[in-house]
Parts: sequence; C-alpha cells; structure tokens
Amino acid sequence: MNISLYAKWTLAHVREKGFFSAIGRIFEVAWQRVFQGESVISCFELNHIDFEAVPLPPHITVERIRSMADISPDDMARLASVTSEEVLRREMEDRFERGSDLWFAKIDGTIVTYRWSLRKTPPEHFFFPFSDNDVYMWELWTYKEYRGRNIPYYMDHYILNELKKEGVERAFWTIYRWNKPSLRYCAKMPAYEFGRAIKLHIFGRDLVLWSRMHNQR
Repeated sequence: MNISLYAKWTLAHVREKGFFSAIGRIFEVAWQRVFQGESVISCFELNHIDFEAVPLPPHITVERIRSMADISPDDMARLASVTSEEVLRREMEDRFERGSDLWFAKIDGTIVTYRWSLRKTPPEHFFFPFSDNDVYMWELWTYKEYRGRNIPYYMDHYILNELKKEGVERAFWTIYRWNKPSLRYCAKMPAYEFGRAIKLHIFGRDLVLWSRMHNQR
C-alpha cells in the first residue's frame, strides 16, 4: 500500500470512527505489517472456472475504465469523497499509464464498489515474474452504506469472466495473513492458495521468503 492509499484509508477511517480511532488503527496495522507481514497469494485458473454460474444481479452494473478521460465528473467526485482529488488524480494517472484498468460496480448510477487490475506486470514488484496472460487484482473498496450485500463477490466474478474472454489464464491477488475479513471473502471465491510469503526490500533489492508454495490446485 502506497502513501496516497494510506492517506485515503486514514481519511475514511477518521470520518467513520474519529481521529483517535484512526491513530490507534494506524499503530495496529503497523504492528501487524512488521510482525505478521506474511502474504497469502491466491490464484484463479480462469480456464477451469465457470464464472457465468454466478450472474451479475440486474440491479448492479459494472463499468471498465481505461483512462482518466473515461471518468465522469460525478464518478470522480465519488472517488474523491475519501481522499483529496489532487492525490487521487496523480495516483490514477500513474496507474492508467502503466496499463491498469479500474472497475466500477454501480447501483442506480452510483459507484458502490471498485477495484483495480493490471495484466502482464503487477503494479509493484511481485513475488514472482508474470506472464503475458497473468493479471493482478488489488485495492477492492466498497462504500460503507453498501457493505454486507455481496456486491464485490458478484463484481469480481464478472471481472474474472471478462478477463477470461480476453485470454487471461491466471489472476492473482494477495492478502495479508492477519486480514481475516479479506481472507474470509477470498474463501468464497473459486481460487486456491498459491502460496504464502514475506517480501522484504533490502538495499534496493527484493527478497522473497516463501513459507508455503503450491503451483497446482
């Protein structure tokens, strides 16, 4: 998670639970990252999964955004509601330049959930090299008033099915082992645990320590 995303999370937490709660949560997350920083890497073998078995409910629409020009002023204002628009634009422009896609799930034209995806190359140094037919998915966010409705579940099935149609063979996402809610969500999805690892950045180089690895279902 980069600095702008930390800022986004912090502002959202302050608005929902107050300043002191946010400060306490920052220290809690820092402790977790240092002492429980192992990541669980999940993999979807798209050619072996029938994503159409979980159709998108008719009241939900999904949009795929490929550039800043594709984002309406209303959608931009919605995204900026949890961070500053200046920080958000800078981050989004950088991601789009790398070839990332931004996915919206909407109800009645309002963004309720979003996530990012990137083919061929993860947005940062990953745990292993990617092929041209691999995709990394990250930063799933659902607005507070729409949580608990399984909207990310339906949206992710839709996204993975679209990627499958385009020839993507594997999709990955990573979750810190301490993040129990996200791990419970992942358990609902047709993914398997590819492995567990800790990544350290030392003297300008990445060091990956694997504690568990599976390359087959």
